[in-house]
Amino acid sequence: MNTFVKRWISRMGWLASLTATLSALGVELPARLSTTVVPARPKSLAVSALKALPPQVTLRLAAPDLSVVRAEDALNLQQNAKGRARVGIRRLLADPIRVQGGKTSWTPLPDGSRVWSARLESEEAWGVRVHLESIRWPTGVELRIFNAEDPSEIQGPFDATSLGESDNFWTPSLFGSAVVLECRVSPGSSLPSFRITELTHRYVRLGEDSSSKAGASTASPKTAASCNIDVTCEPAWAKTSHAVAGLGSVGVVGELFCSGCLLNDLNEAKNTDYFITAGHCITSQSEADTTEFYWNYQTTLCKGVIPNPATVPRTVGGASILSTKSRGSGNDHSFLQLRGTVPGGVTYAGWNSDSPASGEVLAGIHHPQGDYKRISIGVTQGENANFRTVRWTRGVTEVGSSGSPLFNARQQFIGQLYGGESDCSNLDPSQQIDEYGRFNVTFPTVRRWLLNEPVTVPANDAFSAAQALSGQQGSMSGNSVNASREGGEPNHGQGGGRNSIWYQWSAPFTGTVTFETMGSDFDTTLGAYQGDTVSGLVRVAANDDFELGQTSSRVGFLVTAGTSYRIAVDGHDGAQGTVQLTWRPGGIATPPPNDLFTNAAATVGFGGIYHASNRGFTREPLEPSHAGGAGQRSAWWRWTAPISGPTIINTADSSFDTLLAVYIGNSVSTLRRVAENDDIDPILDQVQSEVSFGAIAGATYWIAVDGFTDGIIQEEGSIRLEISQKGGQPTGNNAFANATTLSGSQGAVTANNLRFTREIGEPSHAGIRGNRSAWWQWSAPNDGIVRFETTGTAFDTLLAVYTGDSVNALKLVVENDDIISGDVWQSRAEFAAKKGTLYRIVVDGFYDAGPPVTQDEGNIRLAWEQVTPIQPFMVTASQATDGRFEVRLMSQSGIRYALERTLDFSLPGSPWNRIATADGNGLELILQDTDQPSGQASYFRVVSVP
Repeated sequence: MNTFVKRWISRMGWLASLTATLSALGVELPARLSTTVVPARPKSLAVSALKALPPQVTLRLAAPDLSVVRAEDALNLQQNAKGRARVGIRRLLADPIRVQGGKTSWTPLPDGSRVWSARLESEEAWGVRVHLESIRWPTGVELRIFNAEDPSEIQGPFDATSLGESDNFWTPSLFGSAVVLECRVSPGSSLPSFRITELTHRYVRLGEDSSSKAGASTASPKTAASCNIDVTCEPAWAKTSHAVAGLGSVGVVGELFCSGCLLNDLNEAKNTDYFITAGHCITSQSEADTTEFYWNYQTTLCKGVIPNPATVPRTVGGASILSTKSRGSGNDHSFLQLRGTVPGGVTYAGWNSDSPASGEVLAGIHHPQGDYKRISIGVTQGENANFRTVRWTRGVTEVGSSGSPLFNARQQFIGQLYGGESDCSNLDPSQQIDEYGRFNVTFPTVRRWLLNEPVTVPANDAFSAAQALSGQQGSMSGNSVNASREGGEPNHGQGGGRNSIWYQWSAPFTGTVTFETMGSDFDTTLGAYQGDTVSGLVRVAANDDFELGQTSSRVGFLVTAGTSYRIAVDGHDGAQGTVQLTWRPGGIATPPPNDLFTNAAATVGFGGIYHASNRGFTREPLEPSHAGGAGQRSAWWRWTAPISGPTIINTADSSFDTLLAVYIGNSVSTLRRVAENDDIDPILDQVQSEVSFGAIAGATYWIAVDGFTDGIIQEEGSIRLEISQKGGQPTGNNAFANATTLSGSQGAVTANNLRFTREIGEPSHAGIRGNRSAWWQWSAPNDGIVRFETTGTAFDTLLAVYTGDSVNALKLVVENDDIISGDVWQSRAEFAAKKGTLYRIVVDGFYDAGPPVTQDEGNIRLAWEQVTPIQPFMVTASQATDGRFEVRLMSQSGIRYALERTLDFSLPGSPWNRIATADGNGLELILQDTDQPSGQASYFRVVSVP
């Protein structure tokens, strides 16, 4: 009898003893069938009023260039990696769509409700998901999203209850290129605020080829490889197959697809939806929040009609990670609890913590490449400490199969797919090997859920049960294992934790105090607050990692004797463990103390960019209203003008709706207003602020940044304050309109970007928001490949090439940060130029928001060269006797040839390095690679050069 069965008997008494005995005899807990019925989806207002209520906002994104994406996917398949199948990419909106309560135009309806809607299109997409951020969602507000091409395909409504405490949300997938979001506010309810920042573009049409109408083709090899077996063709596995689901999530590289299954637990009546997949499928709670689960995505008959994914039942709303281990720390599992409701007819799989017998026939059920459900049949091959191997005799697994269940001969779950070498093109049956995380290794970490064991939670899990701390300094040990997150509880630091424990400390002195978690055995987050209820807290300070490479947290803040402070310790992204909390007088004060006028942050020089936050900041007695608003979150700066002249101050790219005002005076109660602004352009929904005025040399100006409030919602968040004194700025190619002209097929120029500025509407270059951009323009004299590079520049550069006639309407051609990441910090960008086209070239300096904040600037060297590729039919390639690579071609007199090499031509910005040149003479020419890196694959090309 295995250890699991022994423990079960001792804990569960007579009933458990009987059940465990059946298990030992090979009779596991029976899989159960849910009788839950999917509730009817509410009818969207927009379905009936689509023509009468046109969207307030319409946005159309041109079809993306997927050549690099498909090259990466192809490389992944060539390397036989299993992993997650990428089915879509993320597309950031250059200008996020902002809904700002009463500042946004709402359409009134006869019943007193109000509605706002937006139509978003990503051309040529097979499906779309939309990302909402900075959500403030009062009661009485509902969001629906529907397919603009087929309004009957709808998801929602989503309201304050379904969104929970999160301030961001990914909508479920809609299977078309255009969607409409509809936000409806009930009569008498407060207006919401949120931003639409990005969407996904699904470029893989699941379950069928792109030429077939959804749901109309028959099951034949399309997306998945040909040797995969339709699960419906194995009727003995019909019941168990309904426990397996495909799961789609949004990760860093795009929209991803994996497999997994529901697991049975001991309490039949509770009907808890526990789900298991691979750790590399759901790598964080933020990914789990985005996950949607596709049920019964399989044919109804062997090789029958492929279901349309839009009609497949789905569970949306994400999941909570209960237990997770990577391969490095365990057996690569993620054990989840679904938040939404599963449809009727799904199966909860039985499981077994024993190892299978030698040679036992096993089965894997999965979604290869995100396709409809398949099955593989094989035998156990062996196991190590965390994983077991399986050799397939029929069928294989592919990308997208990751996380899928492995079943023993009794159809009990025994592991989840990590990866392996199986492949339809592999002709050697002995090599059709895959590796699964062992469930008997996972079981000890998840047994309390599956067996409904009582759980001991920390005594100070709840805010109301905060543990008291005393004294000017001290140390306290605790434990956050099994701790929970309460309704209305804020995020502590930036780690998205869910296992907080609470402390309460009354300050015995006035001054600065430091709290830290050094000595804790997990990755902590830390928050300090004032307030008497968990939903009414005002943040004083928060931190995730107090310095690079550390997982401990530290906050320092100003305290007043006799004031009570609440301290929360949580884990980064769900981590939990033993807590060591210490506190002492002194240390750093965080956040910046510029909450008060007297503690205004100093700025220097002709201007600059300053970052801060006004979260939890306050309004002082006798403080004026800024820009006519009644904000309560003012942050202060002071600036002394070095020269007289026009000055511009703005809060562009701050994360919230700002108020901005500039004053002169000596105290908060005697200030005289110089300039103020609420919105840069309310018509275009540019809700950040900008002022301009004539500054006087030597005068000190006080700058206040606050958040807009409608009396219910108080805006707060990250501030970006930019001061620019135009009279002190350099001239020349600082501005896009003053770009320096380059000419010819090759050349090099020198310049500098000292004190250069960023323009309003200017894009981020190479993905980094630098602030020292210098501009050039170049008209291509010929068709051909052109290379721009900044080698020889004195600092870490950013380089980008665009087309377009204004700085806020540019179209990116190519961009690059580092020629070699972490090694060569100058930039190189290469593209195919068209004769007569005017290209805009920008060089900026790398910017690091810190701390400390750094902005690279200095002397620039910009070089360019246009080359012409030699046609492939003119070239032969071979390996010389000494192992080096060489190219032979019939040359032409008067042409200079160059051999160039790169290590990966599929990656944007990958450098082509010139390794040999020779002049053509009308005879055969040999170009040889003289320094090919050992053990590295290389790609070569021949070009003609000036």
